[in-house]
Amino acid sequence: MQLTLLATLLSGALAALAAPSVERRAEWTTTTEPIDLSTLGTIELYSQNPNPQALALRQLQDRSSASATICRGRRPLPRSGAKWLFNEATCDRTGTDVNTFKVSCVAELQHADIIYRLPGACGPKQWCVEFHGYNEISQAAWDVTCVDKSNIHTWVKNAFSSGPSELTSCSAGWNNRGKTNLKATFETDVMDAGGINRIAPQEVFYQLNGKRIGVSRGRDSEVGSGSVIIPPGGSIQACVTAFSGQVINMLGAVTSLVSV
Repeated sequence: MQLTLLATLLSGALAALAAPSVERRAEWTTTTEPIDLSTLGTIELYSQNPNPQALALRQLQDRSSASATICRGRRPLPRSGAKWLFNEATCDRTGTDVNTFKVSCVAELQHADIIYRLPGACGPKQWCVEFHGYNEISQAAWDVTCVDKSNIHTWVKNAFSSGPSELTSCSAGWNNRGKTNLKATFETDVMDAGGINRIAPQEVFYQLNGKRIGVSRGRDSEVGSGSVIIPPGGSIQACVTAFSGQVINMLGAVTSLVSV
């Protein structure tokens, strides 16, 4: 009887130790159906910049306003006076959320005065996407934008046992099934095996009908395509080359779109 009780207690203790300390994350899946860009209409990158002529704010043009508005609405105002400015934002992919983010704000007159990790959220059926941006004191900073989930491809690569020729994997396509050229921008985020923390692969690049196009960059977890033209019948993909042994989750999003 005592041995049975001891075994039961020991089994429970081991199970408790094995239980994950982080909340269950959202599951990443590989999307296989192409997204028809010609049906999406115009997608604009709304400016965070209330004064495009201001030198300190020039880099905030043509980006999501999701993060900056968190700081502008912050009360009480800084002790040093003036207002709170956007400093940095990152997606919060812990738990089951894919549309929440955290923002830090800096006092306009006293840059040592910073508020960290204010919560923000994208809209329903949207996902948070990170990119390399600039803050409101003209420093390079992480920033976020919100993208409809229906415009996002996700895919997974396990390169643990892959050979050198098997390290690259690409998303499903964003296709132009219309009759006019489309100009678009894309963003690719690369996360670790848990789908939470950013991790740098060997390279991120984009291809149009199998040929490289736009921006490519190595050893960076977030890479934007720059503006690319997709002709009628064209299909663009985001591609990632992993390091051998990596297990990575990837997210590719169309962040702007216009007919040209």
